[in-house]
Amino acid sequence: MHRANSKKPLIVLIAANDQDAYLSQIPIEIKRLEKQLEPLCEKLDYTFKSFSYTKIVDFIDFLNRNKQNLLMLHFAGHASSDVLHLDEGEAHISGLSKKLAACTQLQIVFLNGCNTAKQVHMFSEVGVPTIIGTNAPIDDHVAGRFSNCFYKALGQQGLSASEAFSQAVEDIEAETGKTYRSFRSIKVRRKKFQSKFEWFVKTTNPKWTLADGSHPCNQLPTLTCGELPTQPFKNLYYYREQDAELFFGRCQDIVDLFALIKKPEPIILLHGGTGVGKSSFLQAGLMPRIKSNGQQVRYFRYNELVNKKDLVIQLFGSQQRDVIFQQLHSKTDDPTVWIIDQLEEIFFDQSQKKLVNNIPEELHQLLSTLNSIFYPSDSSLQRPNAKLIFSLRTEWYGQLHDACGNSYALNHQDYLLKILNKQSIMEVVESLSQVDSLKTRYQLDIINPEGGRLAEKIANDLLEDEQSHIAPILQITLYKLWKKVENKTQRQWNLATYLELKKQGLLLADYLEQQFNATAEKETWGKEAKNSGLMLDILFNHTTGKGTAKTLNKKEYDELYNHISYRQELLESLKDHHLIIEIPFIDQENNKQFHNRIAHDSIAKIIREKFNTSQLSGQKARRILNEKKTIWENTDRSEQKKILFDHYTLKLIKKGSRGTSDWQKNKTESFIINKSKYKNIRSKSFLYTSSLLMILLVLLFVAIAYEIEYDEKKIE
Repeated sequence: MHRANSKKPLIVLIAANDQDAYLSQIPIEIKRLEKQLEPLCEKLDYTFKSFSYTKIVDFIDFLNRNKQNLLMLHFAGHASSDVLHLDEGEAHISGLSKKLAACTQLQIVFLNGCNTAKQVHMFSEVGVPTIIGTNAPIDDHVAGRFSNCFYKALGQQGLSASEAFSQAVEDIEAETGKTYRSFRSIKVRRKKFQSKFEWFVKTTNPKWTLADGSHPCNQLPTLTCGELPTQPFKNLYYYREQDAELFFGRCQDIVDLFALIKKPEPIILLHGGTGVGKSSFLQAGLMPRIKSNGQQVRYFRYNELVNKKDLVIQLFGSQQRDVIFQQLHSKTDDPTVWIIDQLEEIFFDQSQKKLVNNIPEELHQLLSTLNSIFYPSDSSLQRPNAKLIFSLRTEWYGQLHDACGNSYALNHQDYLLKILNKQSIMEVVESLSQVDSLKTRYQLDIINPEGGRLAEKIANDLLEDEQSHIAPILQITLYKLWKKVENKTQRQWNLATYLELKKQGLLLADYLEQQFNATAEKETWGKEAKNSGLMLDILFNHTTGKGTAKTLNKKEYDELYNHISYRQELLESLKDHHLIIEIPFIDQENNKQFHNRIAHDSIAKIIREKFNTSQLSGQKARRILNEKKTIWENTDRSEQKKILFDHYTLKLIKKGSRGTSDWQKNKTESFIINKSKYKNIRSKSFLYTSSLLMILLVLLFVAIAYEIEYDEKKIE
């Protein structure tokens, strides 16, 4: 784990000897390895530590203080199946294995002593990726030679752990020795070659190289520590700048963006799929690091800007070149960084906007302005020292890419923010229990299952479907796990707690249903709001036709649901259950307001899919109304009377009226319904009148028939 107080990766050599059974090659081995590894550590920006005399109390204390950054541990000395014999005291594997399990960066343990096979298997079970040990007594001289060959291959040649071991075996397999690194009384048959090589390796990460241990966070400016929040996980909400110390898993991406910022191209197009975590990455990952580097950053979310106001003026305060230049230009060697997030929203509802070069007019104005600023026709004009990052969903990246490159001649770099990989997910899961400052603040322990790690189990489950929304699902899962333990005296995550959550469902669709049920069970009006479809309708109206989040202000919301007396209480409940959030908005008079928006783009498509397949009365009524309204608006006025609602459909609409927006506030819908009602009333009246006339005719016929029959009888 790497945070503001993180340390460099650490390589440690432990030498232990005994004056009564002195091994002369141990000091030589340690000196040789020091000579090899110290320059490598300096090159890779690692820390190196060598112990020539080791006490058990010092060794334990050292592990406790360096569990976050221990990368490699090499032991040279006497050993037996379950003990490492130190200069003063012994290290027993029952406790040592637990110490090593807490070392989250630990990659290699090399046990260069006799008969350490049992320790190798024990350390492997607690999650140490690569362990080298022995299945037999080893010769003192050969042991030193073997470790030298291994580290030379691993360090100087850059081979992987598995390749370095194989090469060392090839180099040493013909050598034997006389003095063995064990306190046990062992009868060893002297022969030049043994049938079985004494050393063996157990690894789950054979391709790991020494350079891989250089965590990208070590290459970044140090974060400034601040006040940590009570709630460490964000649920569906995105991370903000103040959450930087809680944001994990993206250091390599931050390093990559730093490299792009240093390149001459003025534009960076950052794109990624829905739910990959672009906003969190920019606000909590990239921005704080840039500021720690002494650079200026300006951040805008496109959806928080006024769409009826000039975009260039909103960003730079003016359309004049001199003013824009002053705003963009950095007076230091490092460029100012301007970030415009969620720029895909500039492409929405293009049919209602004027298009230039097949892009919205406001984007045309922005790109044209940037072209004149960065590539002025007057070569004497200075170019601003600035970098602009446009962040958007991958679906619209191609359109912006083509516009920048072809239509506006803006040179740019592209960066795809991918889904979190396994290692990154595990880092996020274990952050609170491994980083000292967070461990102190949140007092969380993770109890790993036997033979594995809870973080790995969670990562594997999430990555079963690589098309799923990894980042938001991970945050929801961790938020729920935290809620399970936050009020307990001893906060512990374990496999049983996680599996209990997993049974409830890890998918976003499961989460949506869980939040609906929570509101339904808590509020007096909750069941009506859920079972009528009203909750789903409200969320649906916070989405766009392209499956993204849409903003509604208070007036718009009240007009849609004016017929629902508890509409405000329902909105607050949806906020409490992390489905809707408030976002700041600056109106045209520069007044700050708050509008409502669904918590994350990743649930927008799920909401729309759920809405379109729902059989609840509100959704049935809404689909009927939407379909009829579309047909009505595309039908000649003279023919519209033929497509009115019948009596049965009107009953369905009435039944669903409490589960959808108020049709009386929609001019077209109210007109169609009222016309249909009038038509049905007239039809009923006509039917009633017709029926009455028929009855009268029948009665008249009966009367006439009776009169005729009576007259005939009278004549007779």
